[in-house]
Amino acid sequence: PEQARGARDQVDARSDVYSLGAMLYEVLVGVCPLEGPTQQVLQRLLHGPMVQVPAYSASGVRLPPELAAVCRRAMAMDPSERFSNASALAEEVSAWLDGSRRRDQAMALAVHARASVPRAEALAMEAAQLHAQAEDLLSAVPLWAPETQKHPGWALLDQARETRIRARMEALRGEQGLVGALMVDPTLLEAHEALLAGDRKRFAEAEARRDVEGMAEARILLEARAERFAEEHPSRV
Repeated sequence: PEQARGARDQVDARSDVYSLGAMLYEVLVGVCPLEGPTQQVLQRLLHGPMVQVPAYSASGVRLPPELAAVCRRAMAMDPSERFSNASALAEEVSAWLDGSRRRDQAMALAVHARASVPRAEALAMEAAQLHAQAEDLLSAVPLWAPETQKHPGWALLDQARETRIRARMEALRGEQGLVGALMVDPTLLEAHEALLAGDRKRFAEAEARRDVEGMAEARILLEARAERFAEEHPSRV
């Protein structure tokens, strides 16, 4: 805009920032920010209005709000409202890219971790079935019967115990994977929600067993986890 006005004394690094902002706009939106006959473009530069960055690209893709804000500031009509130079603009874009990459990495870890949930549930169900089979076998054997008749039931009990341990280990792997995802990106909502779901399940299981201590421990974890969400988030309920 300052070049269009012929205000040479105002042309400095911030003018380059405007040009870079226009390039960023085209990258994000898919069209030039100022199109039309030369005179029309000049009039827009001279008198405005300021270029508005849409919420969606020309192809219908939602734009990252942070990058849209960077673009909007870079293309401010008043040079004093822009980034001071190209390096300052580059730092903002780089910061967004770093955050986006961290989120992608954290999401990949979370997806891998959540794959443990169905495996752990399947093992827990298998353990419960084995335990039920063992109880059926042992209930059919009199208490005074020789141990050899009880061995099949005891073997199933051992197998059920080992399967429960495997189920718990699988669940712990998933939890640790989610914790690892949060170490990469502490703001990853999906990981927080998955951990909260695990705490709720733990509370429900303790309640079904009438395990008062287990319920108290799970409640403490639930309350601490829920505090990470905004007041209006459903997870706070």
